[in-house]
Amino acid sequence: MLVPEIHTRPQKGYRNLPPPYIGSPTNLESPCEEQNVIFVESSIPVSGITECQTLCKVAKSCEFFTFNSGNCGIRTYSPNAYVNGSPLQKLGTKTDILSPILDGKVFVGQAIEIFGGNSLDCQRSCQQDFNCISWTWNEAGGLNPEICVHNYGITQRKLTVPTASNIISGPKF
Repeated sequence: MLVPEIHTRPQKGYRNLPPPYIGSPTNLESPCEEQNVIFVESSIPVSGITECQTLCKVAKSCEFFTFNSGNCGIRTYSPNAYVNGSPLQKLGTKTDILSPILDGKVFVGQAIEIFGGNSLDCQRSCQQDFNCISWTWNEAGGLNPEICVHNYGITQRKLTVPTASNIISGPKF
């Protein structure tokens, strides 16, 4: 019988990374999980992606920005990974709009593959990452199957996603 293991995708950056092995998956659900929800930071309505980039340029703490359907998110952490997201999602920095190269991608604090895992395994890995504030578990069948995302930004709101997204989110503790 094969025993599933938890693997990480090491990423470069100055942030502390989770350990390469955090134990065998529990395949249990987190008691704090919220199904069909993504925890996100704040966003500002803007007229276009260039206005969003301008806001990033003038904000000292801006590391990168997200733009989606007229909303601009100024992000203040240095991402270590990216995952698949809405096809409308665009990314940029103070100096570059990363389109079309990263269209439909979302920068995240960390993305970890957990084969055979579940939401509790994702929460446990977040708890071992000093910079992780919340987590998003992507169940099999979604855009990012069996990927645990560590969110490094402060949660300002919760977005409801379709059930078919197979997404579950929760707080670090």
